[in-house]
Amino acid sequence: MNQEMEGEPSAWAALLARAAQGDVDAFEDFYLRSAPWSLALARQLVGEGEAEEFMASLYLQAWQHAASFDHARMAACDWLDALARRLAAMR
Repeated sequence: MNQEMEGEPSAWAALLARAAQGDVDAFEDFYLRSAPWSLALARQLVGEGEAEEFMASLYLQAWQHAASFDHARMAACDWLDALARRLAAMR
């Protein structure tokens, strides 16, 4: 998904790295910065009616798997996109 995102890629990557260490404030900041972008993706993947519930599941997965993010392999938005697409495929 190629949209303008606030502070991406370095800010999102840094926030995810801190979240992987259990930093709840960093994860909250990551959510606030990425939510508009990921909501648009959620609407595309599961539709308007399920987007909010999907977002809750997506960010729970993101929190639980933040340690799997490797900024050397991909941008944080690409990681979140892949996570969303896997989650949508499992529905």
